[in-house]
Amino acid sequence: MPKPYETPVDYIGRLFLLPDELKRLKGFVLWKLKPSNNGKKPGKVPYYIDGTTRKGTQGSPKDRERLATFADAANAFESGSYTGIGLAMLPEWGITAIDLDSHGKPVDPELQQMVVDTTYSERSPGLDGIRAFYKGSYPQFQNPDRGIEIYDKTQFLTVTGEVLNTMGIEPMPNWGRG
Repeated sequence: MPKPYETPVDYIGRLFLLPDELKRLKGFVLWKLKPSNNGKKPGKVPYYIDGTTRKGTQGSPKDRERLATFADAANAFESGSYTGIGLAMLPEWGITAIDLDSHGKPVDPELQQMVVDTTYSERSPGLDGIRAFYKGSYPQFQNPDRGIEIYDKTQFLTVTGEVLNTMGIEPMPNWGRG
């Protein structure tokens, strides 16, 4: 998500820091913030690059056909109609994403540091959370009380290029498998 003082071109420039392993995937979408009706954090709504909302069965043949390359998503983003770019997770890629997000609660700083030290990681759009990508497939998991979400099959995640660790995508350490 571009910073308030940033142009779309600056944001796309930061996204070139994504590991090549991610940029090579045909799994990119655009997204917009949708205000919440209940006063909570706004939602992130995914869109295909043709401007239609991503809905239906995620990962279906029809969905996969409409997912974009990084270059095509970057070009579509420059129209100025979207908040950011995201990556749809698909199981055959063998990549798992971890989202550590406070949702207004503190995320364990030791856990954050362990994640940042072990693989490519970046700040979330609100700059209060962390996204990290690991090699391998792990069961999808959500623990809102601890601010942890793990995705490898159907969810999409925003990408920011707000890099915390530039190393490539590494296998998940043993501490993350239990």
